[in-house]
Amino acid sequence: MYDLQVKYIFLQKHVESFVKQIESFRQVHLAPERYLKSLAEVCRRKAFSANYMKWATELSADAFKTYDKEVSLRKSFNSEESKNMVDNLFPGMDDLPPPFAIESPRPFDQNLPNIVKKDLEWLSLQFPELSHFCEVLPPEPMPCISQAETDSAFSSNIPLSRVVGDSSSLGDKSHQKKEEISPHKLAAPAGDYSSLPSEYASLPNEVFSLTSSPFEDPLLPSSELEVNLKRTKTSSQHSGLLSGTVGKSEFPEDGTVAGESDGEEFETVERYGTSPVDICTELIGSKRSVSGPRPTSSSDVIAVNKSRDKHRPKVSKARSDGDAISPIQERLKSSESLVVSGDFQSTEYYIDDSMPSSYTESNATSPLLRGNRMVKSHHVVLAELQKQVEEKTGALIGATNSMKNSRSIILKLHAKISALQKFIQELQGSFQSDLSNLKTFVKEEFWERMSEVSQIVENINSCMANLQQQMLLEKEEAVSAAKAETASLENLYKHRLEVENQKLNDAETQISNYEKRLREVSSSFEELRHEKIMLEDQLRYEKKIAESTVLEHEIELDCLRNDMTHAVQERDEEILALKEKLMEIENEKDLLQKKTECLEAELQKTLQEGLIMSSTLAQKEAELSQMIKEQAVLQQEIK
Repeated sequence: MYDLQVKYIFLQKHVESFVKQIESFRQVHLAPERYLKSLAEVCRRKAFSANYMKWATELSADAFKTYDKEVSLRKSFNSEESKNMVDNLFPGMDDLPPPFAIESPRPFDQNLPNIVKKDLEWLSLQFPELSHFCEVLPPEPMPCISQAETDSAFSSNIPLSRVVGDSSSLGDKSHQKKEEISPHKLAAPAGDYSSLPSEYASLPNEVFSLTSSPFEDPLLPSSELEVNLKRTKTSSQHSGLLSGTVGKSEFPEDGTVAGESDGEEFETVERYGTSPVDICTELIGSKRSVSGPRPTSSSDVIAVNKSRDKHRPKVSKARSDGDAISPIQERLKSSESLVVSGDFQSTEYYIDDSMPSSYTESNATSPLLRGNRMVKSHHVVLAELQKQVEEKTGALIGATNSMKNSRSIILKLHAKISALQKFIQELQGSFQSDLSNLKTFVKEEFWERMSEVSQIVENINSCMANLQQQMLLEKEEAVSAAKAETASLENLYKHRLEVENQKLNDAETQISNYEKRLREVSSSFEELRHEKIMLEDQLRYEKKIAESTVLEHEIELDCLRNDMTHAVQERDEEILALKEKLMEIENEKDLLQKKTECLEAELQKTLQEGLIMSSTLAQKEAELSQMIKEQAVLQQEIK
């Protein structure tokens, strides 16, 4: 049985080693795939970490600038103004914005191995059957935080009074705000698209950027675009009404008009049903038919503009930086100021004298000219109107040119979007084909591995059957050998019994001696234990006495502190005396602790000696019990 058990253990170890070899073979089989995947993952992580660090540093720099600027503005405002009773009406003026993303993150992925895409390309050429593992996924583009989105939210809440304000001040403000906001614009980092096919390598990176959705049609007008269209349409109608000389040839065939593009925004206008010049002529004709036939003059134009401006909201261009600029503000101011002349103050062309005039020489600031305003001549007014008409025609020509440019940009965007859609369709087809190939490959590998496993199981079963037959034969041989050994062992045990009887007698005498020693040791142990208890009681009593003395001294100190408030010097002397007493008490405590430690050490030594004696006695008792059991067994066998 012992030999069979040894063989069984040996067989079990052999099977375990065989399983470990199979596992090592599996790891070797998957090593190339794992190696190539890790190489591709290293390249992907390097690209991602570079893009992420670039995006994060730019974002943190912009956030730090805005945070620092806002904090400095608030602190300067709070430091300039002195305290006033009005400050209670504005609570929370001391608040500061929370610091968000003002520090750039620490660099990461620094310990990656130095692997480049060229290495993967070389490996894919050397091992074409494993080239699909060498493909590196393009890094995901970082999210874009555009300043125009936040600015449009502010520009939608501009009151009409600000739009109708002074055009020069608004222009200066818009220019200043544009300069302030432009460094804070954030653009999405350009991704690495070198892994794309060669047929799409010629496309620019803007095609693959995520700043705008590729599936939106830019020609479809949104709600904001429609508002801009109406505003630009009214401004073009006003300018056409003043000029009267602009032809249809200045507008493109599709009737779209666009404002000047400054790189951040461009306006688009929906298709006109009719030309602005036709609308102006119809309006002038209707005005003439109502008021009666009159000779055409500048006053007609002014009156028409006056009546049109009463029933039309004033037009403004909402910029992306939050300011509002009126494109016809200066013209409206000059057209209204023309009517101040006394020649036009009739029942038909009556304008209130309280309106501001830009044609007065002193603007009624002199006390001598407040009642009697001096107005420029009619020829000067016509010359200024002609200048304005020329400026408006130049603006319209520039608008048509910018519209053509914007239309070409839109066509380019359409071409890019169509190319991107084709590229996505081809990518989808390639992914589907790769998926089908991978499924077939996985199925083939699965069935191959299953066949290998079945063969291994059959081999193991055959080995186990052979081992069972060998174990049965060895069992029979072992039984016959065991019978022969039992006969020889009986003779040996008889001889040993006699020897053991003699040993038993000797052991009994030794047991009696050991019992006497045990009694002596136990009595000494009890005496030491009693002494230990007495010493512990003494230590407790001494500790209580020390604590009571300490409490008494503390009470005395409290009484002295309360009584000696007026006499500072005497109190200090008594405190020093009390401190000396406390030091003596602490010294006494230390002495007592040392005594207790010495006593405890002596007790531990005695206890250890007693334990050693008890352990030796226990060992001897165990030996005696074993001897007795062996004698009993031998006697039973003899019987």
